[in-house]
Amino acid sequence: MTNSYNDTYDGIGSGQALSAEKMTKALNLMEKVANKVETGTLSDGNTSAQYPSAKVVWDSLKDAEERIVQNAAVGFEVTANKATVANWVANKSSDVKYPTCKAVSALLTETQESTTNKVTTVTQSDTQYPTAKAVYAALGGKEVTANKVTAANWAANKNNDVKYPTCKAVAEQLPHGDFERT
Repeated sequence: MTNSYNDTYDGIGSGQALSAEKMTKALNLMEKVANKVETGTLSDGNTSAQYPSAKVVWDSLKDAEERIVQNAAVGFEVTANKATVANWVANKSSDVKYPTCKAVSALLTETQESTTNKVTTVTQSDTQYPTAKAVYAALGGKEVTANKVTAANWAANKNNDVKYPTCKAVAEQLPHGDFERT
């Protein structure tokens, strides 16, 4: 009687008696013929238990190669479309080419910053960027979150003119029930 598959097997030693248990363990280590895919091409429908025949692998590679040639391949890298540091300028306007990591890294250096777009005051512009000092100045006068009073610390801060309550803190202090101010 066969048992469930496991991958432990010590083998059948020379001169040992052959048992059904050892023979089952040996057979369980073999691929199941029912899991062999012999026709078609590999696809998302295949499972991890299946294994392809050499013909299916060959057909799948030929199919992938044809899709690459037709530029219809998804998930395949076409190495002829790789843009490196050396050929970036010639390919930077291409929608087909893609940069290598080294090319992207070279583009992200400090020397790429256009200082003509730096401004010292915060403005609404998609092409300009403010300095850190300009951002700090623009944020001056905003509430400091350390001054926030929650429902839990209302009693200790209810007479403070610097701190401000959260909506929940205010709602818990209002009389219960619906009311309307006149």
